[in-house]
Amino acid sequence: MARTPKPRPPLDLDAARRAAVNLLRVRDRSSDELRQRLLARNTPEPIAARVVAEFERARLINDSRLAEHTIARELEQGPVGRRRLEDRLARRMIDENLAARTIDAATRNRRGADDALLVARDLFKQFTARPASKAATKRSPPPSGAQSAKARSQPRANLDTRLYRRIAAALARRGFEEDDIQHAMDALGPPESDADSGDTLPHRAAHLKDDCP
Repeated sequence: MARTPKPRPPLDLDAARRAAVNLLRVRDRSSDELRQRLLARNTPEPIAARVVAEFERARLINDSRLAEHTIARELEQGPVGRRRLEDRLARRMIDENLAARTIDAATRNRRGADDALLVARDLFKQFTARPASKAATKRSPPPSGAQSAKARSQPRANLDTRLYRRIAAALARRGFEEDDIQHAMDALGPPESDADSGDTLPHRAAHLKDDCP
């Protein structure tokens, strides 16, 4: 018969301080996250609150700094939507008001619709990329200026329904708002089989977030 583990004894102030230092050695934490972790280690609430306050005064934890760094890391990987940023800060237990202010500051010079379109165009290129054969390259004459202009004005010839939905689902997973997804997909063009459909893209994307790897 398995033995029931003995409950941890409550941490005193010094033990709670040591536990907090060890937690911060693993990674930066917000004040709420650190407090919750201390409570999970059977630290009495008054002691956990005191340790967090001490660490804040010593600037060992700083929610504003953590929020800024978290957003910066996300944006370094490429454009993402506001919902993604909100989710990342919520996971770090950043206060909602602080999160909103930090996101506003970080995205002040960005437009969600423009970022969504940029991502959609990159995804279109990735999903439609085909290795060109040398034989085909030799046989095909270079396009004339008029042909090149026509090709550039029609970048969505191969945007079939499945590809359309894959791109939309990928944008939704990256946290873009429905209006921004709609703007991006309108710029790419409607899918061939759905061109006359009354179904709106964001509605479809909401059900297709897991459609694409």
